[in-house]
Amino acid sequence: MAEKYAWSRRSDDEIWCGGPCATLRECVEEALDDGYALTDTFAIGLIEKYNIDIDFADTIIERLQTDAYDEVGEVSEDWLNSVNRLQVDALNARIYNVVIEWLKEVNEEPTFYSIAPCHDCTLAEAIEMHKERTINTPKGGKFNLEEGN
Repeated sequence: MAEKYAWSRRSDDEIWCGGPCATLRECVEEALDDGYALTDTFAIGLIEKYNIDIDFADTIIERLQTDAYDEVGEVSEDWLNSVNRLQVDALNARIYNVVIEWLKEVNEEPTFYSIAPCHDCTLAEAIEMHKERTINTPKGGKFNLEEGN
């Protein structure tokens, strides 16, 4: 997935109002369309896609063990304890694929994402940064603003 950007009034906003945008230029254009002035400060961030990262198999195995113990007691205590990590991982992959397919079927694939705030600046400064193609991040790194990255 190509990098996508978002923008908001402040970098600590829980819900960012702008984006996703393919380029920094689009962020600036959206902000201008929303009535921001070139001297207004806004935050620019990089969108981080939400990934489903749940160990389904461990959860299901634990539930199976708990239910069996509740139903029949101590006789089920060691059930599924011999399953190794490779077997659990194989089950997890199968369940993950089923869940992803189901989300597609019911049109509920995640459309939300998190934002890695990068920089606070005015719209005018953002235009200049777009020309330079990089922003110095607070952590000392570079934030690449090239279109299509």
